[in-house]
Amino acid sequence: MSDPVTGVEPEGISASAIGAVVAVSIVAVIVLVVVGWVVSQERFKNIEFEVTEISGYPLKQETESSGRALLMGYERLDDESNIYRIPIERAMELVVEESAN
Repeated sequence: MSDPVTGVEPEGISASAIGAVVAVSIVAVIVLVVVGWVVSQERFKNIEFEVTEISGYPLKQETESSGRALLMGYERLDDESNIYRIPIERAMELVVEESAN
C-alpha cells in the first residue's frame, strides 16, 4: 500500500534499525583508525630505533643519555640556597607524601 501523498511504498525498515547500523559502522571505522594509528606509531618507533642503532646518531644518543642523567641523578645545584636535583621518581614520591600530610 503506497503513501497517498508521495506515492512511495514503505520498505518495512525502521529508522532506529538504520540508525543502529550507521552508529555501529561509525564506531567500527573509528576503532579501525585508532588501531591503525597505534600500530603505525609502534612500527615507526621500531624503525627509528633500528635506524638510530645502525647510523649511531651520536647527538641523539648524547642528548638522551644527558636527559636520563638529569632525570635519574642527584646533584647540588646551589650551595647558598641548598637547592638539589633529585631523581624524578623520588621527587614524585616526596610530593605524594607531602600531599598526604
